Amino acid sequence: MSEQLVVTSIGTNRRGMVNEITSLAAANDLNILYSRMAIMGNEFTYVMLVEGSNLKINRFESAFINLCARIDLMSVVKRTSGHRKQQIEQECGKLIYQTKDQTGLLSKFTQFFAAQGLSLANLRCEGVPEDAGEDGQAVTEITFRKPKSDWDVNAFTSDLQALLDELKIEGQIEL
Repeated sequence: MSEQLVVTSIGTNRRGMVNEITSLAAANDLNILYSRMAIMGNEFTYVMLVEGSNLKINRFESAFINLCARIDLMSVVKRTSGHRKQQIEQECGKLIYQTKDQTGLLSKFTQFFAAQGLSLANLRCEGVPEDAGEDGQAVTEITFRKPKSDWDVNAFTSDLQALLDELKIEGQIEL
């Protein structure tokens, strides 16, 4: 029986860190179902979902603790189950907008989706600092799960557009 393990890591960015982690997963014969990496400031962040037998997951966890100590990573691992590849086009909608970066703006959108009873599937926000010469612009992409039934798509679209208008933001809504 296969088990799944979510692995999250953060530490000072150094060359070869993803290779260290993925090589450890491969050495323990684990299948990597999902992974995402980002550099934020000088910090490396990595999220990975692996799958394998209970014995292989246990071996990986023990070895991963040692790896984190050796390369100075903070990490959290948690067992999970039921992961399946998302059918983004069929199951999810998306809001994309670009605007001058404003404190609290993203919170208004996450509050909107929560009030609508919609789960977020992915959130990507990339801001460019004003001192970089880009006038502090931010590009945000919010991917949300569409309900399977009893969803008034017209009311949702109208309410989301009203929020965009209220905030004076041009956004692209994909359903």
